[in-house]
Amino acid sequence: MVNIFKANQREKEIDAARCKGNWNAIPELARKYRKHILEQTVLAELALVKAIEKTKEIYDNDSPNRITMPTTVDESLVSDVFAKLESALSQASGQEKETLSTNFVPSQIPVGYNFVLIIQGLAIKGMAQETFGNFDGADGAIAYYDQVVALLAQYSGEKQEQLANWTEDVLYRASLLKVRLGDVRGALQAFRTYQHYSTSSWGEKFRLNKRAVIFMNFIKFLSKTYQEKTYIPPSEPTAFTLNEQSAIYTPHTFRVELTSLHTLYENVLYQITSFPKAGEINRRVLEMVDQIMSDWVVLNGGTTTEMRGLVEVRSLLIF
Repeated sequence: MVNIFKANQREKEIDAARCKGNWNAIPELARKYRKHILEQTVLAELALVKAIEKTKEIYDNDSPNRITMPTTVDESLVSDVFAKLESALSQASGQEKETLSTNFVPSQIPVGYNFVLIIQGLAIKGMAQETFGNFDGADGAIAYYDQVVALLAQYSGEKQEQLANWTEDVLYRASLLKVRLGDVRGALQAFRTYQHYSTSSWGEKFRLNKRAVIFMNFIKFLSKTYQEKTYIPPSEPTAFTLNEQSAIYTPHTFRVELTSLHTLYENVLYQITSFPKAGEINRRVLEMVDQIMSDWVVLNGGTTTEMRGLVEVRSLLIF
C-alpha cells in the first residue's frame, strides 16, 4: 500500500510540474517514478521543450493573410523524443493509449495535464492543416480550433498555466483565419473570446506582442463590419457563443465595444513600445492614431476623454 501511495503521489507531482511548465523538476520526478509509460513520456516532452526553447518566432507583422508558424525544430534534435514516445505508446493501454495516440478526442476527456495534451494535439493538428492541407488549409484548421474552443467552454474549470499557452495559440490563429475566410460571425466570436481570456485569465504580461496583433486586427475588422452593416453585437452572457437573438444594429453597442478595444490596445502599446530615438517613428503607435482618427469619423466624433487619450498616445510618437 505504501508503494501505491508513493506512486500516486509522484504521479500527482509530475502532473503539477507539467501543468506549471516546471520542466527542471521533471528529470528527478521521472527518476523516482517507476511507471515506464509516464516516465518515458515526460522525459520525451522535456527533450522537446529544450529543443523548442532554442527557436524564436516574431509575430509583429502578422495579419489575416500572413500568420507566423512556429519555427520547425531540427529533426536531429528530437530523435530521442520519438524513441521515448514509441516506447511509451507500445506499453500503453486504455485511456493512456488514447491520450498518447493521434486519434483526438478520446472518448473520456481527462483532467489535469492530460487535458492540456488533448488541447495541444488539436492545436498541432490545426497548424498541420494550415501547412499541409489542400489549397488554403484554413477550413480544416478551423475545424480543430473550434473543437478546442468547445472543449475549453465545456471544461472551464481547467486552469493550468500550460493550458494558457495552447489556448492563446488556437484563439490567435482562429481569429485571423476566420477573417481571411470572410466568416464575420466566427471571426467576431473568436476575437471576443481572445479578448475575454486576455482580460480575465492570462497575466498582464502574457504574450503582449501577439495580443497587440489581435487587438489591432480586431479594431480594423470591427470598424469594417460596422461600416458594411454586418456588425453583430457582443453576446450575453457567455464569452463563447453569440446570442442569436441579439443581432441588432446598435450604434451605442458598437461605440462601447470599439472604444474599449482602443483602450486595451493602448495599454498594450504602452508596455511594448519605447520612446523613439531622434528621427525615428513608432510604426505601431502611428498606425493606432490613424486607426482611431478613422474610427472617429465612423463614430461621428470622439468624446473629450477619448481626445485626451489620443493626445497621450501621440506622445509616444515623438522624442
